[in-house]
Amino acid sequence: MVFAIAINLSWVASAQTLTLDISSDSLWRDSITAPSNSCRTGGFWSDTYGNTTGFQIGSFKFTHNSGFDIYSYWGGFTTGANGNSRCYCSNCYDGSCTGCPNYCTVDSLSGSWGWIHNQWGVMAGGGLSSTSPITATKGEPYLIGYWDYFSETGGTHSLEIKLNGDSLFSPQEIYVCNHPWPYYGNIYGDGFARPLTQSGDYFKLYIHAIHADNSHDSIAVSLAYYDDDNEELVQYPNWRLVSLTGLGNNVKSLYFTMKSTDELVIGNTNYGPNTAVYFCLDKLKVTKTGTVASASAVASKAKVATADKAVEVREYFPIASYTGGEVIVYDAKGKEALRTTVKTGEKIDFSKLPAGEYRLRHGNKSIPFTKVK
Repeated sequence: MVFAIAINLSWVASAQTLTLDISSDSLWRDSITAPSNSCRTGGFWSDTYGNTTGFQIGSFKFTHNSGFDIYSYWGGFTTGANGNSRCYCSNCYDGSCTGCPNYCTVDSLSGSWGWIHNQWGVMAGGGLSSTSPITATKGEPYLIGYWDYFSETGGTHSLEIKLNGDSLFSPQEIYVCNHPWPYYGNIYGDGFARPLTQSGDYFKLYIHAIHADNSHDSIAVSLAYYDDDNEELVQYPNWRLVSLTGLGNNVKSLYFTMKSTDELVIGNTNYGPNTAVYFCLDKLKVTKTGTVASASAVASKAKVATADKAVEVREYFPIASYTGGEVIVYDAKGKEALRTTVKTGEKIDFSKLPAGEYRLRHGNKSIPFTKVK
């Protein structure tokens, strides 16, 4: 008796390993702004605040969103290249920017303001080399991820990676590193977040895979946690290799979320982590299967949540502030409508603002709200 065995070799024949390599893309690398002097750290994608909706490096597509100007907001991915690992909290600032513009003075660092101008670093001191052995190298670019909590609650993944042409793939590995803002904020606090010095405290990165059939798998990566046994905060300043093979095959996209035990809750509304939701990544490796996600698979069949209604404000906005800091309010056109300084537990008086749509910027938070009469 003869058995006929049919073997599908299409995946084997078309499988291709792809590794994210920012430095090999000369056009992309040229779009990273160089530091203007030793004080302003610079070294980030020149269109980070350019109202762009995404970008591509090699075969990898990354989400991005931004609005207004450098003092307003951006979310998603951008690139950094300065390797800066300094602390810009007032109680650990080393004074190395003496005589520089006011965003490098100790007075400006009392809240989170010093970090707004210095968001482009990585604790390891640089991106990873493209040659073996893979090591952190000063001057090598890397990706910075900033999680937009409000996009996520509205049904959009602000930190999402796909392949060009919506090709399906099998995730293999990724390198992850702490970003300086949350790293030092977890130790000292900043204008918005408290230090993670309490029993049970943690700061985690979640990596999610969306499969062709719209099923999801996830893994968690610890960025910081409080060790109760030794009564100390444990963090990781170096690049760490994270295996992604547990996320399975036939993946159409990866997306990232973050969680901290320090969260902002006003009334019944959760505004996400107070901890600055940044992390760095490099050398993502996947196996491209050669199969393209079908049109029905690209458009998720799962019900997508509608965007959360912006919080309504009549007179006062209660804001959490760990050490105090500056608050800036922008109107719907991006024009500054209010600038003030708040203390811990203080309410901000919005009674003189006309009715309309606004965005409040405090530390790493960018909170949309509606002023009503």
